[in-house]
Amino acid sequence: MTQEEEQPLSQVAPLLVAALVCDAGVVDPNTGTKTLVGVFDRVRVGAFPDQRAMSLYFKVTDAEGRYKMEIRYIHADADKMLANIEGEFQSTDRLGAADFLVECPSLPIPQPGRYAFQLWANSMFLGAVFIDAEPWTG
Repeated sequence: MTQEEEQPLSQVAPLLVAALVCDAGVVDPNTGTKTLVGVFDRVRVGAFPDQRAMSLYFKVTDAEGRYKMEIRYIHADADKMLANIEGEFQSTDRLGAADFLVECPSLPIPQPGRYAFQLWANSMFLGAVFIDAEPWTG
């Protein structure tokens, strides 16, 4: 399909029903079901700055048409974007759900504080999931 024949981007805003951060995720090749390993919302760091690989799980519903997705990784305390991941998906059934498992490369954790993974679809903000980074005291 050429760009001229590409389906236009949808104006229907999907509804975010789940967003989780985990150590890793596995997709069953036969069923497509996803298994999440090590779900967390807090990271304890020995020394800042640090970095860590993470996986993200998102589930949306009420989507119809073609979507360009963007995940923005933001240091919320400083309101600074540190990384972004882009992709696309299509949905033909607004009553159905679509879920995504996204493996992130090592992401920077420059200092203690709150970090957000914001999910955007066709420039529409759908929601976010947060992690808090704190010094390891153990």
